[in-house]
Amino acid sequence: MVLTDGEPPVVEESPRAVTIANQIRTMSLLRPQKVAMREKDFGIWQEYTWEKTWDLVHTAAHGLLALGVDVGDRVSIQSENRPEWLILDFATVAVRGITVGFYPTNPTAEVEYLLTDCGSVLHLAEDQEQVDRVLEIDSSKIAGVRKILYCEPRGVRQYNDERLLSWDDFLAIGREHRLAHEHAVEDLMDQAHVDDVMTLVYTSGTTGPPKGAMLTHANVAYCMSYFDDAGLRGGRAPGNDDVQVCYLPLCHVAERIFSTFHAAHIGLTLNFAESIDTVQENLREVQPTLFFAVPRIWEKLHAGVTIKGADASAFKRLWLRFGLFLAGVIGRAKVDNGGLHTFWSRLLAAIGYPLVFRALKERLGLRRCWYAGSGAAPIAPEILEFFMGIGVPVYELYGMTENSAIATANFPGHLKLGTVGEPVGKNRPEFGFRIDEETGEIQVKHPGVFAGYWNKPEQTAETFTDDGWLMTGDVGEWVDGTHVRLVDRIKHIIITSGGKNISPSEIENSLKTSPYVKEAMVIGDRRKFLSALIGIELDTVGDWALRKNIPYTTYRDLSEKPEVLELIQGVVKETNEKFASGRGDQAVPDDSQGTGPRGRRAHSHPEDQEVFYGGSVQRAHRRDLRVSGLPLVLAANALDTFVQTLFKALALGSLYALLALGFVLIYKATQTVNFAQGALALAGTWFLSIIFMDWEVPGRWIGGPGWVHWFIALLLAATATAVLGLVIERLTIRPMIGEPIFSMAVITLGLEVVIRVVAFDAVNTTPRVLGIPWGTETFKIGGAMVAWSYIAAIGMAGVAFLGTWRFFKTRTGVAMRATAFDQEAALAQGINVGRIFAIAWAVGAALAAISGIFASMPPWGPAGLASRDGAFFAFRALPAVILGGLDSVVGALVGGLIIGFAEVFAGQYLASYTGVIGTGYQQVVPYVVMLVGLLVRPYGMFGTAEVRRV
Repeated sequence: MVLTDGEPPVVEESPRAVTIANQIRTMSLLRPQKVAMREKDFGIWQEYTWEKTWDLVHTAAHGLLALGVDVGDRVSIQSENRPEWLILDFATVAVRGITVGFYPTNPTAEVEYLLTDCGSVLHLAEDQEQVDRVLEIDSSKIAGVRKILYCEPRGVRQYNDERLLSWDDFLAIGREHRLAHEHAVEDLMDQAHVDDVMTLVYTSGTTGPPKGAMLTHANVAYCMSYFDDAGLRGGRAPGNDDVQVCYLPLCHVAERIFSTFHAAHIGLTLNFAESIDTVQENLREVQPTLFFAVPRIWEKLHAGVTIKGADASAFKRLWLRFGLFLAGVIGRAKVDNGGLHTFWSRLLAAIGYPLVFRALKERLGLRRCWYAGSGAAPIAPEILEFFMGIGVPVYELYGMTENSAIATANFPGHLKLGTVGEPVGKNRPEFGFRIDEETGEIQVKHPGVFAGYWNKPEQTAETFTDDGWLMTGDVGEWVDGTHVRLVDRIKHIIITSGGKNISPSEIENSLKTSPYVKEAMVIGDRRKFLSALIGIELDTVGDWALRKNIPYTTYRDLSEKPEVLELIQGVVKETNEKFASGRGDQAVPDDSQGTGPRGRRAHSHPEDQEVFYGGSVQRAHRRDLRVSGLPLVLAANALDTFVQTLFKALALGSLYALLALGFVLIYKATQTVNFAQGALALAGTWFLSIIFMDWEVPGRWIGGPGWVHWFIALLLAATATAVLGLVIERLTIRPMIGEPIFSMAVITLGLEVVIRVVAFDAVNTTPRVLGIPWGTETFKIGGAMVAWSYIAAIGMAGVAFLGTWRFFKTRTGVAMRATAFDQEAALAQGINVGRIFAIAWAVGAALAAISGIFASMPPWGPAGLASRDGAFFAFRALPAVILGGLDSVVGALVGGLIIGFAEVFAGQYLASYTGVIGTGYQQVVPYVVMLVGLLVRPYGMFGTAEVRRV
C-alpha cells in the first residue's frame, strides 16, 4: 500500500505468477510428444504425452468453471496416486483455485473435519470406498460440497445422490465449456499472482486437529529454484530426460515437491506406482534416475536384499556376502570422503559393479539412479553406507510442510554422516537459517516459508518469532560449524527421573536398522530407565520363521513365539551394546553442559537404559571397554618405526605365504584351485577353540606352561583340519577327476559356503577370542618394540616351509612332484595318484588351519577368522598365490611376503594421505600389486608358462 498526500491509498498488486499450470502449457508446446506420465493399467504401462496432459488439464479446468468453481475456492482430492489426481490439481491451479489433498486412508470422521475446515466446494473420491466416506457425512455439515467426482464407477453407478459425477462425465462437461469459452481458463492463468494460495497441505495433527498450511505460488517457485541448482547435485542438474516414480501420498508435501511440481518444472517423466505394496516391483520396471524415499522405504529395500539372500543357493549367498562386504568398504570410504569416491573405492567399485552391484541395483530398481534423497525422519548410518557402497548416492535432506522448500541438504563432496547437511541457501542473501541459542531450535526465514495456517491466525502467530522467523519445533546443533545435526522434535525429548534429557529417535533408528523391526518407540519420561515398544516386520520375520520351520497363524501368534522373542532380543542386545560402548553418536544432553528449556544441546547419555520386547529386559550400564589386543607402542624415531613395520610385514606376509602354500600344494597335485582354503582356515580356528577352550586339552592331562599346551592344541587342531581335508577330497573331489577344472572350482566354492554356515550357524554364532598364549609381551630391537606374536608367526611359517622342502626330498614328495608334472606318466610308473591327492589335501588343510589360527589372534584379531569380519582373509591371500605362480612353492613364499609387505607398509606410510586416496586402501593394495605383477609376468614370478603345440 502506498500513501500520498491528498489521495486515497493505492494498493500495489503482487507480481504475476508463472504457475505450475503455465509450465505444463509450456511443456506441451516445447515437447508435445515427450512422455509426461505413465500409469500401469491391466499390466500395461499407459503413456500420457505433455500434449495430452495439457489437453486434459485444460479440459478439466473448463469443467471446474462450468461447475461454478471460482477464484480461491477449494477443491479437495482423496485418492491413491494416479493421473486424475495431478490433472485435477493442475486444473485447479489453472483457474486460481486451491487444491486440498487428503490421505487415501483418512476415515469418515477425518474426512468430515477436513471438508468442513477447508470449505471444499468440489471433492474427488477415487472409488466406492472413498465415495461412501463422504456420503456417510450429514450433507448439512458439508453443504458447501456441490459435486463429488469419482474415478472408478464400479459400485457407484447405482447410487442416487445428485452430487455424484463420474470423471468421464466431468471431462465431457469441460469439453462443452471449452468450446463455448475458449480462452476463459488461459485468461485466469494470466491473472494469477505470486501471493495467491495454490494448495493447502494439512499437517498430521499429532498435537491437535490437523492444520492446513497455505503454500503460495511464490513458495513453490522458490522451492523449485533449488532443483535447478546443479551445485546441490555435484554439478549435474535434473533434466527432461530424467525419470521418477510417484508413490508417496500426494497430499504429503514431499511427494508434491519431488515429483509433481518437479515434473512440471523441468519436464521429467513421472511413473505412478500401482500401490505402496508394489513399489519395489515398479522400481524394477521403471529404473528411475531420481528417487526420493522416507527412511522406512530405504530400510525395506535393504531388508529385501538380506532376506532374498537368505533364500538363495549356497553359491549365491557366498557371492552376496562378498558383495555386501565390498559395499561396506566402499560406502565407508565414500562417506568419509564427503560422499565422493576415493581412488581406492573407485577401483573397488569398478571390480564390484560387474560382479555384484549391477545385478543388485537392477533388482532394487535403482540401476540408473544418479541422485536419491532421504527425508522426513533420520536414516540409520548403516543403511546410507550400504546404498553409497553399491553406487546409489543417497543424501539426507531436511525440511517441513511450513518450510515448503528444503532447509538443509547433504551435497556431493560435502556429506557428513549423521547430519542433515548444510543450509541449502547458505550462498543466497534472502535465505536465513539459525539455531536458537537458548532452546536449540532450528529457525528459518526465506521466500519459501508458508503463508500461515488456513483460518487459524492464532496458531500462525505462535509458529513465528517476534522478528518473523519460522520456528520448526526441531532441535538441532552445528557440526564443525557447517552441517546441522537433527537431534529430535522438541516435544519428543524425554526427561528421565534423574533429570537427563534424552532424544529417543537415535535409539529407535538403531533398532529399526534390523530387517526384523518395523517400528520402535522409546519411552521413559520421568522414569528411571528407558524402555522400547517394538513392532516386528511381518514379511521378514515370517520368512525367517518359515525357514526355521516355526509354524504360526496370526501376526500376534508370530510375535509371541519364544524363538521370535529371542530373535528380537538379539536386536535389543546389539542396540544396548552399541550405546553402552559409546560407538553410536550421542543424542541426549549432558547436564554438565547445562540444558535450557525445550532440550537445548541434546546429546545422548544411555546410562541405565533398558530396551525390552515381550517383557524381556536387558540393562546396559555405560562403561569403559578395553579391546583385547597388543599394547600400543610408540616408536621413538623413524628408524624404530621402520623396524616395527618390517617385523609386522614379515609376520603378515608369513601368514599369507602359509595359506598360499596350501593353495599351491593342492593345485600342483590335483590341478584344482581350492576356493575353500579360507573356510578350512576358519575350521582350524574352531577346532582349536573347542580343543583348547572347551575341552581344556591337553591341560587337563599334562602339566607344564600354558604356551606348551596351546601349541599341542594347535597341532591337534591342524590334524583335525587335515582329516576334514581328507574327507572333502574323498567325497567331493575324487569323484570329479576327469571333469572340467571349472566344475571342480565351483565345488570348492560350495564347500566354502557349507563350512562357513556350519561354523557360524550350526556350531556357534558367537565369535570366539582365542587369546595370546605367550601374552602381550614385547622385546626391544634398538628403540623398536616388537611383539612376540610377530616372531611366532614368522617362526611357524619358517618351520612349515622348511618341512615342505624336506618333504619334497622324500619318496612321497618326489611322487607328488611327478604327479604334478604328468599324472598319466605317474600312473604308468606305479604311483598311487589317489593317495597323492589325499596327502595334498590333508597338508593343504593343515597349513590353512595354522595360518587361520595365527590370523585369529591380535594384532589381526582379536577374533580374526573366528568372526565374520575375518571371513575375507583368504581372499587377500589369493593375490599372493597368483603373483608367485599357481604351481610354485617358492612363489607362494615370495608372493606372500610381497603382499604382506605391500599391505603393511602402505598402511603405515600412506596413512597421512587418506584425504587424497581415502580410507580402506590397504585392502586394495594386494590386488593392485597382483595386477602390476601379472602385466610383467602373466604366469606369475615363478609359475610355469603353458606352451601349446599346434
